[in-house]
Amino acid sequence: MTHSSTRPASASASRRHSLNQYLSLGACLLAGAGSATTADAAITFINLGSEVLFDTDPTGNAPAIRSFDLNGDGQFDIDFAHLSLATGAGAFVASADGGQLSAIAQTFSGFLYPARLNAGANIGAGQNFLALSPNPGSLAVGNGYPNSQWVSDPTPAFLGISFQHNGQQVFGWVQIAVAPSSGPTPRALTLINAAFEDSGGAITAGAIPEPSTSVGVLALGAAGLAWHRRARARRQVAA
Repeated sequence: MTHSSTRPASASASRRHSLNQYLSLGACLLAGAGSATTADAAITFINLGSEVLFDTDPTGNAPAIRSFDLNGDGQFDIDFAHLSLATGAGAFVASADGGQLSAIAQTFSGFLYPARLNAGANIGAGQNFLALSPNPGSLAVGNGYPNSQWVSDPTPAFLGISFQHNGQQVFGWVQIAVAPSSGPTPRALTLINAAFEDSGGAITAGAIPEPSTSVGVLALGAAGLAWHRRARARRQVAA
């Protein structure tokens, strides 16, 4: 199964207002491409195109926003946003259109900080999922804050997410990278891949449908490939 459904940076006025509310908090702290989806067994894999999201307006009046419909139901599930200001830049993630998407995260002083997961991390019921609406999650803002998990390492890692699919809660991951605070594109977001377990069961970060191994694991990079080899070896020993 394939589908293509993204929303470009020119988001609706109502959504932009709600996102701007939180993005303005980021400013205080500082003082679409298409998606290809394949499904097999219970895991649906989505190629986000490794798009780099970066706000080229240093005034902060027009944040770059990209939305994705992960399950192809015609409703956007997740928003990513990048905000540039003269004093710094910030990367954020939110539930699209006031939806029910949540992420493994923690809150400190009223701000929501999504967890940065390594390949193979478990994502499922019983973990600390927090709603990414009405306030988005802060990935990295400026030079960062002690509770930001996406500040110091620019290599790809995983968000653990949960959302509604066919009337039930499902779990998934999104692979992204956040650029350093210095350089030509500070805090730029690279949107790489995503997947979810469509039966409602748990999923491990980086897990993909077996028939897509030759393509999907390579897309996950060295960390995903190493994890997949370890997982396959465990299955062979168990057999």
